[in-house]
Amino acid sequence: MPKPVHPGTSLCGPDHHLAAISAIWREILGVPIIDPADDFFVLGGTPLHAAQMRARVRERMGLTAAVHILTECPTLHGFAEAVRPPTYAPPPGTTSLVPLKPGVSGICPLFLVQPIAGTVFTYLPLTRLLAYCGVVYGVRAAEAGANEPILDDVTSIAARAIADMRHVQPQGPYLVGGHSTGAIVAFEVAHQLAATDAVVQLLIFDAPSMSRVHLAGDSIDDFLREHELFFTSPSETLRAFVSALAEDTQLRAVVLASCRAVRRYHPPPLTAAVVYFAADEQRDAHDPHSYLYWMSQIHGPFTLHRVPGDRFSMMDEPWVTTLARLLAFEIAR
Repeated sequence: MPKPVHPGTSLCGPDHHLAAISAIWREILGVPIIDPADDFFVLGGTPLHAAQMRARVRERMGLTAAVHILTECPTLHGFAEAVRPPTYAPPPGTTSLVPLKPGVSGICPLFLVQPIAGTVFTYLPLTRLLAYCGVVYGVRAAEAGANEPILDDVTSIAARAIADMRHVQPQGPYLVGGHSTGAIVAFEVAHQLAATDAVVQLLIFDAPSMSRVHLAGDSIDDFLREHELFFTSPSETLRAFVSALAEDTQLRAVVLASCRAVRRYHPPPLTAAVVYFAADEQRDAHDPHSYLYWMSQIHGPFTLHRVPGDRFSMMDEPWVTTLARLLAFEIAR
């Protein structure tokens, strides 16, 4: 028996496009009826569901959905409009900033840089738990499918991010953070901002030391071998990323470019306040105290918090609850 379609949805013409996507959402989310205004994440969608959904849209409809489209267009109608066939006008959006959460007026925005082993989806469980904060933006990598240049130099990636950041926040103080290798790009963002005499605070969510990053290879297989230590992690976000990496050639191109960028990067000393969130479970026996490396690069206050989970699960439920509480405390300060 065919699954029900929301009343008023036609199966011909442009509405057939919406109905086809609605059917995919219902399959993945296990929801019998979806309204065009329904939000993917409110319906129970996760990063793993998002990866599955993008794959099925590509397989069944021949349409490529940008990796982060659901953070920008989380409703069924919005998503369907964003992935219309090429005969339709593409949705606007040339900025690297992806709004993740609305904020309280008068509080500085929070900019969170996408890690290599993940997307800005990584930050959704964290940002949902932040009750009192400014607008939260994810700083995404280039989208290969959107004809954007794929940068493989950390200083250039950071400069692009800063240009976009200044559009929404012309002056400091700036609050910038990054998870895992995303913290390396966030470090360079902080460095370039500090060089203009802007006040900046850097948030590092358990980053590897550069001695480990420089060991990375040149292929996706090398990248996966480097992260084998984390494959036993309970992180659903990590599983979703590995699944997407196996299917998405555009994502692999961005990941490899990002790998080349961080491998060639040598962080300069940074004069700024830094808050470091270290995961309790350190799975890399060769890099158990990576925060010591980053502490050695900082000329300024350095605050260390320990949080439950490993480098990846610390960003997922239920472990992320502690991280959100500590981050809220630092934002309030």
